[in-house]
Amino acid sequence: LLDLVKSGTLTADLAAYLEMAVLHGLSGLIIGETGTGKTTLLKALLERIPENKRVVVVEDSEEIWLKGRRNFTRLVGRDQHTLVDIMKDVLRMRPDYVVLGEARGEETRLLAQYIRFGGSGMTTFHASSIRSALRRLTSYPIELNKEVIEDFSMFILIKRTLEGKRQVIEVAEPNENGVESTYLNGWICRGQLVRKIAEREARDEKDVEKELSERKERILEEIYHEKS
Repeated sequence: LLDLVKSGTLTADLAAYLEMAVLHGLSGLIIGETGTGKTTLLKALLERIPENKRVVVVEDSEEIWLKGRRNFTRLVGRDQHTLVDIMKDVLRMRPDYVVLGEARGEETRLLAQYIRFGGSGMTTFHASSIRSALRRLTSYPIELNKEVIEDFSMFILIKRTLEGKRQVIEVAEPNENGVESTYLNGWICRGQLVRKIAEREARDEKDVEKELSERKERILEEIYHEKS
């Protein structure tokens, strides 16, 4: 995650926001076109998950590896049918986090079902915008309904700039009207994340806000010490 802040893919504010969301079990969908760094961002977020949490990754090629983690399992399915079978087995295991390398078909519905019943999950999706992704997620072959899509807490859009730099340009949360941006081109609204975590964990919003600010400071300190 620190490398993505140093490269300009994420701001320190946004890195703390995304880290906080993942650590507190909120589910997300990383959206972008080919070569934008979706998997790199996914791996960076997974690496911040505490060691005592069990993470299971399901993918069709060996891309995601969390080096040195004891509670990490990667399962590879070479075709659509195998991926679906693997996902069914994984959901019975009830890990802390289920990660699907890329959302393409029926296996995505299984992940969404897991999230709907209280699990935490993350995946990536090939699309040029968050709105385009939402339209395609409700269409064949995935066919998620609107209520299920709303169980994802955040949609993260990563793009390549004209200069060729990878950059997260938008984060949005679902609502009754579609989605609402909580981060857009450097502007960030932390309130919705704070409220969501406070409600989820029965905590005071000021306490959650303090934790979020401390995470940002810790990220900046880690970067400073790396440079020293």
